[in-house]
Amino acid sequence: MRLTTLAKTMMSIPLIIGSAHSEAVHHHQEKEKDRMGKRYLTIIIFLISFLEINGQNSLFINFHRIDSSRTSIDAIELLEELNWENLKKFCDTTEEYSARIIENQHTKTYEYRERSRAGANFTLVVYKGKVLEYYASERNIFYTSYFDRKLLIEYIYKDEKNRNSKWALSEKELSVQSNKVIEAYYTLLGFIDSRDEYGWLCEYSAIGYPPKKRRAVLTLINSNKRDFLVKLLDHPNTQTKLYAADALIYLDMVKEIETVEFNQFKGRRRGIRRLKISYIQSYKLKNNEWRKIKQIRDDKLDVVTCGNSGSFKQYKSTTRELLSKESISEIYNNYQLLKKVGYLKIPR
Repeated sequence: MRLTTLAKTMMSIPLIIGSAHSEAVHHHQEKEKDRMGKRYLTIIIFLISFLEINGQNSLFINFHRIDSSRTSIDAIELLEELNWENLKKFCDTTEEYSARIIENQHTKTYEYRERSRAGANFTLVVYKGKVLEYYASERNIFYTSYFDRKLLIEYIYKDEKNRNSKWALSEKELSVQSNKVIEAYYTLLGFIDSRDEYGWLCEYSAIGYPPKKRRAVLTLINSNKRDFLVKLLDHPNTQTKLYAADALIYLDMVKEIETVEFNQFKGRRRGIRRLKISYIQSYKLKNNEWRKIKQIRDDKLDVVTCGNSGSFKQYKSTTRELLSKESISEIYNNYQLLKKVGYLKIPR
């Protein structure tokens, strides 16, 4: 009897163990399901957040490549394509993006900046409801620009004072100059909206780039318009003539290789290469031009400068400081830096 009971008991042990094991496995499976469910939920939430962020980003990079040959563009139409109203509302809620409107007497400028290292940005200048100037870039992979030459001429010469200004280009000059040169020249004159500041690379977003007037000077250098720079030495705007002065000083420092000689010694494979380097005479400053630059320095005019030091900052300086011997010695290196990042071509 005892043996029979013991045998039954021993036989029931595997069943109990099997049952316990099954329950443990079932519990583990349920726990694993719960864990996987939470994981999937996390992934779904992440994807939803990603799509929302991506959807917001599409709001910012909704730039359209514009055919530069177009004769006229309606400003309201372009602003709608850029989704300006929603863009402005969003930017007002965060410090990572900025959207602002700058109104002058005759023009209205719409500016968008993304303060990331490779951020997107655009600037749209409107005159009489039409696009006068528009340029946009996005993460160094997209760039477009548009400039309405006819509208600018209408804007500049709308009154007799501008038409008769000694700084104005004649109809003959306008007919032979490229859009880029006309835009750059009148930017330096202050007709096209630009900040009245002097600098090389300024922190408008997380990465610095040249101020608008600096870019205008670079365009004149790249286009071999030294005569325009000389003309601007007499301009009443301090920043404008300072930009012209440092550009002319840089050109005065530019040298070119005239000849290359290779002398090989007898019995040796290697030789000596000799370069004949000389200054480009057409770029050399004349005595009267130097006198004008020195006069700008000696006048000790106040200058607003901008710098690239982590965030956008403006500083006060003078023409005496910015055209001192120490500052002049750095002009060539500063232009070489701009050349390295693609803003300046080799003068020729």
